[in-house]
Amino acid sequence: MLCLGLCVAHDAGIAVVEDGHVRGLVQRERLARRKRCALITADFMAETLPLFGLSWADIDVVAISTSQSWPYMFLDPDRFRFEYDLDAADRFPVGAKVRDAMAKGMRQPAAAERAAAHAQRIRNGMFGEYLADDLTSLDLDRGTLWCYEWPYQFEWWRKPHDGGSLGEWCARIPRLKQVHQGYMPVRVTLDGVAKPGLLVPHHLAHAAYAFYQSDADEAAVYTIDNGDGSRPDIGYYGGIYAYGQGTRIVPIGPNFSVQGHLYQRAGEFLELGHGAAAGKLMGLAPYGQPRFADRAMIGNAFTVFGEDFAFGDKADRNTVLAALHDRAHSLWPSLYSDPLALLDGVGPDALGSENLRRLSVDMAATAQWIFEQNSLQATRDLALGLRGSGIATPTLCLGGGGALNCPANTLIHDQGPFREVLIPPACDDSGLPIGAAQAVMHDIFGVAARAAGGERGGVGLPRSRLCPRRSRPGARGPRRRAGGRRPAGRCR
Repeated sequence: MLCLGLCVAHDAGIAVVEDGHVRGLVQRERLARRKRCALITADFMAETLPLFGLSWADIDVVAISTSQSWPYMFLDPDRFRFEYDLDAADRFPVGAKVRDAMAKGMRQPAAAERAAAHAQRIRNGMFGEYLADDLTSLDLDRGTLWCYEWPYQFEWWRKPHDGGSLGEWCARIPRLKQVHQGYMPVRVTLDGVAKPGLLVPHHLAHAAYAFYQSDADEAAVYTIDNGDGSRPDIGYYGGIYAYGQGTRIVPIGPNFSVQGHLYQRAGEFLELGHGAAAGKLMGLAPYGQPRFADRAMIGNAFTVFGEDFAFGDKADRNTVLAALHDRAHSLWPSLYSDPLALLDGVGPDALGSENLRRLSVDMAATAQWIFEQNSLQATRDLALGLRGSGIATPTLCLGGGGALNCPANTLIHDQGPFREVLIPPACDDSGLPIGAAQAVMHDIFGVAARAAGGERGGVGLPRSRLCPRRSRPGARGPRRRAGGRRPAGRCR
């Protein structure tokens, strides 16, 4: 079986998984020469499939990662597009109850209007740094499709909770194994030829990539990225708790983790850009001290910010920074004579000097501290919940862009409850095409995953034919396909 995996928002890319083996990944940025390039086009599909030695006719099934806040956009819908198709569900062994839930999730009367409105904002320049295409001719009616992250959820997903709720959630794992959550059936058409496909929830794709690349027979899974709590119209962001065993990856529930959202907004507030803000913040944080740290900032969106915030009622995108800003403003007069003074030894003309100021580096260090402590607490809660249900796996797999935070990964390994902490190389959105394809191949069809060949023990980056293990967490290493050639994709 050949499964084509797609990520169709920013970090657009194509992956191929064949009978449990990852054949490769190609990201559009490498061909378009635009960092984190967005959107899948018919031309990109036609250019990329031959790199795998394939044509569209060879593909059996398509797996597409959902796109969180982005609508699905098709620049030439007459050549390439996909659309919801309940009949396609008959091609997948998901069961009658799940198909009924799919049908209910597909009834979103206002969703098309919201998708078109958001696509218009993107056409007008939002997220322009990711776009290599001219969107002026985008047809907002035929060229957009609404995205709903989790079209159906269990009742506890929409209730306030804290870490202590995980014991009750994990006790439901035997029941959860009987269903497949979150998938949506689609029909994918390229140049007039249609293929069956499934949309895979964004964080389920993150979790699947993390687990199936780990070579673990059983593992706890925690995902985290720049999710801003939840929006009632499209579902939650943040991340999920999950459990992997054999060919199954089982979402336990949303973690409503807020530290990734705070980390991204802090990087933007410190004028580190947008697309690269989180990475630059991680580099800036060691220059400062977490002088504004407060244990009241540790917890999920419910416990730190309240139910209204967690369910999407936020004044603006920087609401998540309010407590940190207030604490910094109350403390900095007693800490610095001049909060904007450059660090000792940094000249005004030094590269990056505009960011190396006393208040800025301490804000960065505090954001890093919040990220580390929240991530550590969340993984402790997950381990406690699993053990309370009789599951004592020694392995934790981390996924999502937050798993690029090397100091947090090290803290989770050194002070957390798991003996092994495994992180796949492309754990951010660049790995979503692989994760979506692996979810469909293994979780839906039950095809056993091929061993990736990773070395085990400690904090690890599993070695695979796609992304070999690096010498240390976060270090860059060579990438090879099965035949030894360098692919056009990337590891981050």
